Amino acid sequence: MALAANKNVKTAGRSIISLVVQSGVTVWAGGLYMYDKATGTVKVPADTAGFEFAGMAMDKVIGDGTKEVPLDISGRIIKKQAVTGVTALTNVGDLVYITSDDVFTITPTTNTDAIGIITRWYSGTDCDVALFTPFESRCVPVA
Repeated sequence: MALAANKNVKTAGRSIISLVVQSGVTVWAGGLYMYDKATGTVKVPADTAGFEFAGMAMDKVIGDGTKEVPLDISGRIIKKQAVTGVTALTNVGDLVYITSDDVFTITPTTNTDAIGIITRWYSGTDCDVALFTPFESRCVPVA
């Protein structure tokens, strides 16, 4: 039924979630991480089936299987990030993938979705990368 008056909506935090870090994994603040559906934990990105983009870590956490890391899922823009494979202004609009917590590439991975898009090119491989939210990342088909 359509609203006929204001509705007081209760919500959780706008752009931060917390997920458990895999035992033995060190998560670094500012790094990008993936969620492993098989274990239910955050791991360092890899081109692995069942790994999904989780977001940008807000704190350093050394995983013990119970500690959680806060992850920014807002879709920030990372300024002047080195992205392997970028050569020119014509790369603006290209999808971006990650193969580690700070390794970006325009080469599609086999098992994981894109995590963002190039929005500006500076020179060489330096670009601005607009991150997708984890939910948007899942909407981009695996290459």
